[in-house]
Amino acid sequence: MSNNSILAKSNPKNELATFQTAAVDPRNPNKAGLQVGNTYPLKIVDLGRKGDGVGYIDGMVIFVKSASMGDDLRVKIIQIRHNCAIAIKGDGETGE
Repeated sequence: MSNNSILAKSNPKNELATFQTAAVDPRNPNKAGLQVGNTYPLKIVDLGRKGDGVGYIDGMVIFVKSASMGDDLRVKIIQIRHNCAIAIKGDGETGE
């Protein structure tokens, strides 16, 4: 029996039921559905090597310049990279 198949107990003929998983495009790991220009709430939980604040949205790493540990912010996504995103504090217009 393969890893993606299971014997269905409720099936009177004891046929093999197959469950499919959603395909993830390895070229687009943005599983969080982030979009450049959108704003999101973010809690800074760590600091990066360059001193940037680090937070997570649905498992994706978000770097925010000039953020401090423990900050609860609203951030605007300005760039999405292969495995992380770069954001700025506030909505990007008022800086708040």
